[in-house]
Amino acid sequence: MFVVSAALVALSVHLSLDRPWLAIALLIAAVGALIPPWWARRRFRQLLLSGDAERVVEAWQEAAEQGPHSETTTPLVAATAFAAYGWVQEARKHLRMLRPGPAWEASAEHRMFVETMLEAFDGDRDQAMHMAQSIIGLPLPAVSPKLKQQVVLLRAALGALSRAFAHRSAAGDLDVLEHTARTSPLVSWAMRYAAAIIAIDRGESMRAASLLSGAPQWPPQSAFRQFHEELINKVTGDDRAGTPPSA
Repeated sequence: MFVVSAALVALSVHLSLDRPWLAIALLIAAVGALIPPWWARRRFRQLLLSGDAERVVEAWQEAAEQGPHSETTTPLVAATAFAAYGWVQEARKHLRMLRPGPAWEASAEHRMFVETMLEAFDGDRDQAMHMAQSIIGLPLPAVSPKLKQQVVLLRAALGALSRAFAHRSAAGDLDVLEHTARTSPLVSWAMRYAAAIIAIDRGESMRAASLLSGAPQWPPQSAFRQFHEELINKVTGDDRAGTPPSA
């Protein structure tokens, strides 16, 4: 649709002097062709930012089941969505459902990414940092330069996230997490909570409050519910329980 719209715009420019009415009609057609996919992307982005793990899994489930290598992709898609919204136990349950198949080796980095987040949220945080560092050292896939850049950013963000939850952040981690939160809606809230931890550790309460604003109402199954309460208490100075074990 984008290519068709671009062609219509080019044609309308070519015709703008001789047939302005036709040029206007073509421009309207070009805009109309772009609106449906733009609206669909916008709605899906809103879904990803809503924090509704079950709806996100449902949105992806049918495509994963009908696609190739479903024995690997179906549980991995569910594990990814649940992990991205802090449903630690549910994500681990789906990871245990994974079965080796033709896509097993190709999904290695994806599985490590999910496992690293889970360890950072509720597990061995030293192990999470070690796994994140291992992912950063993997060869880059043979994809377009733009996609490679996205892979590099997500790997760097995962390393920053693992260090944030271990309270061992490095220079530049906060900026990487904030940038990833803006550009990767699926992991946006995970990155925002990690960034808020760093901001609080640095005494930047206002920055942390901004990162926490607009958070969904997390269900009891999500570790983010506890993270959010603890971090808000630290931002407001109501930290009567002391340093929280989780965040």
